[in-house]
Amino acid sequence: MMEEVYLVIRIGDFGTDDAISEHQDIIDKNDYAWGGWWAQSHEYLPDNLNIINTLKVTSQEKEIVLFLLNSETNKLYRVNVGDLRYSIEKKKIESPDKARTPEYYQNYPLLLWFKMTKISNPIKDRDINKYSYCDCLKEYKITDRYNSDIYNKKIISSIAELSSQDRSLFFIRKSKNGDEEYKVSTLLTRGDKENIATNYKQINGNSIILLSDLHFSDDISKHAFKNSKLKKDYDKKLLSQAVYETIINEYGESKAEDIAAAILAGDLTYRGTKTEFSEMKEFIIGLYNQYAMNMDQIIIVPGNHDINFGDKEGETEVDYAGFESKLNYIELYEDLYKVTPNDYLAIARKIILKNQLAIDIVGFNSNHLQQVEKRFQGMGFVGAEQIEMIEREMKWSKDSYSYKILVLHHNIHPVEYIQKPEFDYAYSTCLDAGLLSSFITRNKINLVIHGHKHQEHFIEVGYKTKDCREGELFYYNTLGLGSAGSTELGHGISNSIALLDFNERNTISIKVLQISNGNNDNPRELFKHKITIY
Repeated sequence: MMEEVYLVIRIGDFGTDDAISEHQDIIDKNDYAWGGWWAQSHEYLPDNLNIINTLKVTSQEKEIVLFLLNSETNKLYRVNVGDLRYSIEKKKIESPDKARTPEYYQNYPLLLWFKMTKISNPIKDRDINKYSYCDCLKEYKITDRYNSDIYNKKIISSIAELSSQDRSLFFIRKSKNGDEEYKVSTLLTRGDKENIATNYKQINGNSIILLSDLHFSDDISKHAFKNSKLKKDYDKKLLSQAVYETIINEYGESKAEDIAAAILAGDLTYRGTKTEFSEMKEFIIGLYNQYAMNMDQIIIVPGNHDINFGDKEGETEVDYAGFESKLNYIELYEDLYKVTPNDYLAIARKIILKNQLAIDIVGFNSNHLQQVEKRFQGMGFVGAEQIEMIEREMKWSKDSYSYKILVLHHNIHPVEYIQKPEFDYAYSTCLDAGLLSSFITRNKINLVIHGHKHQEHFIEVGYKTKDCREGELFYYNTLGLGSAGSTELGHGISNSIALLDFNERNTISIKVLQISNGNNDNPRELFKHKITIY
């Protein structure tokens, strides 16, 4: 007789129970809601579908039980399920009933869907201690990456132990004689919560999404896409949906599984308010779910719209941005990354792509000076202290083999053909562009990514500083991103996203694509270029 097996499916909520609440609201109104398994890029349905088939048949005769795991809050919910849907070809399928699926993912195909009729209160560790992991080495295998040896036929010691693992689907059963009982360190696999990464994380993908100037706004006239909390925006699409559709329609469905990271180069909001950052968080959750990412793979930096104006009337000297001006951005950062940002709001990540290319991504805060409305507004400045901190923490050597990417909001080279000379004008180029160019040259940064001007822009720079040898120039590339979500665009300019594709050997393919809050079936290509990796 086959043993009774239960599914545990992980959801991501960034420290809240919003996803649980959204499903519960649908159940309250409709008696049931459809939920989906957001498989990570390295996960798949098990080779042997017998256990899934058995659960499906059973669920149609009587309700079965599965568990939903919120790995951020370490809460585990018991859920009654009346049906399971999946493809026998193990391909992603759409929700069986989009109207009874939460809006933030109702249009995204997934590997497994389940019809929930009841979500119970969170259970305790003592309740999960009655269960053990199934034989993960055989018919329940869902990934080639997962170190299942240490969990095989082991009693589950805590909900935190489930949360710590780099997987989003578990098969468990009631414990029985012979099952092992020991604790596994909860620091094993989910990644450290740190601002400046010290270790590389292996990613099962070779492409990076680039976005800037998303401009989520309380004023619907300032953001080109739907506000998830305003019904009057019903005829528009969410930005996360438009980005996903554009990528899938340009590259095919499999491209979603090739996304290794996302870089957001500032101006996440329009006025830096708490509600605007709340919309930004919803967008991040969309990335997290659509591309099976975690926050080790998402890099954000602030733009001038994300740091609030200071009250500096009568002041004669420019000062560093105060804590109150940065507070709303800091709260978003802490909510997402579960760590307090450093004093500079700088970030760094180390990843190894599927093709084994090591990439270092450093994000600078180029809004280090206090903005004063109509007097000192939109100016970029990084500062020597921030640069020195990154150099100290990254520990780059002359023999460093990684491909290095620098991200900041402001441009360090001119983008506009001409800027009008006038008083109290917000000139765009970083005030310490020369210092940044020296940093780039000294540390052999390969690619600089910025936003700010809402214009696609690409240049190759040969730069010589005192750090170069005699007669030597160091060459690097700068990619300026257009706006992803603004309504304040010049004549003939569209909102856009960009992709870095590392699938071709020793080559990066850059493509900039138009996005729309309407039809994205045939994305218009705005720019493409290839960079050779030496």
